Amino acid sequence: MSEKLKTLVHKLGQDPTLVDRFKKDPEAVMEAHDLSDEHKDLIRNKDKEGIKKAAGLDDAHMNFIIF
Repeated sequence: MSEKLKTLVHKLGQDPTLVDRFKKDPEAVMEAHDLSDEHKDLIRNKDKEGIKKAAGLDDAHMNFIIF
């Protein structure tokens, strides 16, 4: 399980400013959160199931995934 990916998903669900930054420059936000290339690819590919599994999240948390 990736704590870094999980943390980013949680922050995106709570911080509208971070959401705006992510929408404008997702690469910078992912880099700032020190995600692995594998986890960045999950986000780039909009792989909700992969993100869910890698971050150890349940369906309720996945509502915060923005694409």
